[in-house]
Amino acid sequence: MSVLLTGPALTLILMLVIICFAYPVWVLRGRIHAAKERELGFVFRSLRGDQEAMALSRIGDRAGSLGFSELLDYRVFIESLWDWPVAPHLQRIVLIGLLPPATWVLAALIQRAVTAVVG
Repeated sequence: MSVLLTGPALTLILMLVIICFAYPVWVLRGRIHAAKERELGFVFRSLRGDQEAMALSRIGDRAGSLGFSELLDYRVFIESLWDWPVAPHLQRIVLIGLLPPATWVLAALIQRAVTAVVG
């Protein structure tokens, strides 16, 4: 009976842990996306002929020396960037961040089950 009662509690705890890890990643994804869109806006304005647009860009110090092909290359580079900040390290984050709490909860469940069976 205690195993059946701990199932929803385990689910709730696991969801809370996932939310605690996911919220900062979601916020950071929004910031990366906004910066990417802002940079693309500067590049598109510069491609249309606005000479002042690239001065506000992250590469504004080199804005005067950029030609049309360099701007197109920079646009392709910015568009190829992924918005999610955990792309290459997702497996490490899951293993390092979620595995210890999950094993702790599973160990507690096994202990309760053994205690319930043995008496």
